[in-house]
Amino acid sequence: MARLSSKKIVPIMESKSSAALAFLSSPEATLHVKNYNTDVDVENEKVLQMDNVLQTYTDGEDALFTAAHGLLTGMNMQGAIPFKDFPITFSTTKFLRGFYNVKEGDIYAKSTLTIRGDHSRVAARVANYYYRCMNPAFGITKKDMVLDDEVYLEHPNSHSSIYHQAFSFPSPLADREVICNIMWKRVSEKTVVVAYHPLTSHPLVENKDGKSVIRGSFHSVFQVTQLDDRTTEINWGFHINFGGKLPKVVVNSVIIPNFNRALSHHQVYFANSIDLANLSKSDGKLLGEVLVNQIKTARKRGGWKKHAELGKVGVDEFLYISDAMRSYLSAFLYANYYDEDNKLNTATLQAVLVSLSALWLVSAVTFISSIKHKYIHTFYNFDTTSDYDRNLVLNLREDQEEAKASVMYDHPDTRQGWGDELLRPWCLASWSKWETERPAWFTDAWIEVVPNDYIPYDWQVKYKKTKGRVDDPGMRRRSSLQQVKTLLGGTEEDR
Repeated sequence: MARLSSKKIVPIMESKSSAALAFLSSPEATLHVKNYNTDVDVENEKVLQMDNVLQTYTDGEDALFTAAHGLLTGMNMQGAIPFKDFPITFSTTKFLRGFYNVKEGDIYAKSTLTIRGDHSRVAARVANYYYRCMNPAFGITKKDMVLDDEVYLEHPNSHSSIYHQAFSFPSPLADREVICNIMWKRVSEKTVVVAYHPLTSHPLVENKDGKSVIRGSFHSVFQVTQLDDRTTEINWGFHINFGGKLPKVVVNSVIIPNFNRALSHHQVYFANSIDLANLSKSDGKLLGEVLVNQIKTARKRGGWKKHAELGKVGVDEFLYISDAMRSYLSAFLYANYYDEDNKLNTATLQAVLVSLSALWLVSAVTFISSIKHKYIHTFYNFDTTSDYDRNLVLNLREDQEEAKASVMYDHPDTRQGWGDELLRPWCLASWSKWETERPAWFTDAWIEVVPNDYIPYDWQVKYKKTKGRVDDPGMRRRSSLQQVKTLLGGTEEDR
């Protein structure tokens, strides 16, 4: 019997009962609805095939599934690959680990995670490589200009698809591409395996622009298993080689974050595709973690302010503006979905919220009334830390170098949007003078937080040859990972 297919989202203009983004009627929400429903159509068809249609596999296809099983088994062998834990995961992720072979360019990753939903639905999502709706919680979508036929080359049968994917790399690295065959196979009543296998060529792939493109290889396997009526587990193994070694900085800044992003999207997608009435305690915990992650990202980049000015306030920005809203949202989730014996009654919960709100109000009034009035304006503008630091740098005199240097050292993440404009020219113009005068703040610890392209090339080369400008013999200077390593062959050397 076929399992129930996912329901489409009704556009908010037609109904107020939309299960996702019900409070938005913006063009972004409309695009979200369109892309989400497009994905549902594709994945409903895959679920129908997985659950009801007997598939016939060739000997060659069976051999590829055997190889996929070998990849997953090999990665789980103790000590086979020196994996390192990734720092950012959700509570539904049991582990997420990766390894980069500097000499050969091989990148490995593996993970085990749990997802709310039916295993066939999850497997269909995994097999739908080019899904349009990236994250229903926040309406993040892929660009509409990318068409399916630019990714998919052909669909040989109902259980396989061949796709082509191009990857742009920063100069002077050549761009990369992969051609891959995605296949799925039901191996038991509760388990479906989805495997990605590389192809060396395809008649529909040609280099029309004459650019230098290196073809890499991509292996991946997802073993999707139903644990109970509400939960599905994914065991995932991944191996890619982009056609040779890459500078480690590219792997750390591009490849590894994409591992995290891909797995996060899968988890968040299913947690937010369910009806609110069926939300569980574990779903609420995941949603809370996602919101916190989004809020941290918005605060660091200052993006929420720009969205608000454009009238595009999303879930994360809306909650960031009002801490009180987060408290009431938490109370709502607790009151409706926490079912342990020690649960507080609604009246008590409301009393706590009102008391906390009153306490906050009294504290705020007391604080505002006790500080110097000339500082009050700093509490009601919309400046982020990034905005504050930028204005501070703009208003510093030329001789206040130590103050400007302290901004770079104390808040290295806040200058992402304006550092190239204000700090890079200053560093490039002053570096030789600092090396001559050796001001007290110009230490290896300070240099360590300076981006590589803020350091003049001649000094990068010197640091490379002398193992860094070392004030403290115990200090390990990175000596221009990004530019110098690329220019000198993209290898990492022991210092």
